[in-house]
Amino acid sequence: MRHDAHYVDELESRRRPSDSTAPALAFPTSIPVTFALRDMSQELEGVASCFNLVSTRGRGLRERMGLSLARVGVDRNMRAFQALRVLLEDPPPEPRPISLNALVEHTVQGFGEELRLTGSTVSLDLGESVIRLNADARMLSLALQACVGTLVSLVEAANAEGGIHITARVTDGLAWIEMRQDAYRLSADQFSRL
Repeated sequence: MRHDAHYVDELESRRRPSDSTAPALAFPTSIPVTFALRDMSQELEGVASCFNLVSTRGRGLRERMGLSLARVGVDRNMRAFQALRVLLEDPPPEPRPISLNALVEHTVQGFGEELRLTGSTVSLDLGESVIRLNADARMLSLALQACVGTLVSLVEAANAEGGIHITARVTDGLAWIEMRQDAYRLSADQFSRL
């Protein structure tokens, strides 16, 4: 049993009738959540950049695997913080001309370490001509990251090497992206519950 003063005060406060005018516990308003998320994502970006300073040459398999897993963990958390920031800040879209092909290729490159660790391969069929859009590059990039991240997670859940296939095309003036993976399959029982 604890006998320190703080614990006694805590017990005493539980016995007193609650004061309805007491303020509810909440996140400190002096630091908006979006600023905290920005700061945390900047810290993660700093950690991620430090991985470029560490050479994997001459290191044992265990150390290389540890560095790869740490890098993947930081990358996943950075993507989560970036997505949360967009959701909480709710910025207005800033459409500008972009290349969908380049955005897809850049997104896939960002998953390089995860793809290597999961034994996944990516095939891109982006067509022969550049697909130009007038879109918000940041928001579209986050959406693509979420989709590719989901596919990588499904391959990882299958515990088998698998392929991820991304196809982009323009039909009737609309841009289409199809993404699929061939490692994870729903069982008949799971499929029937959908």
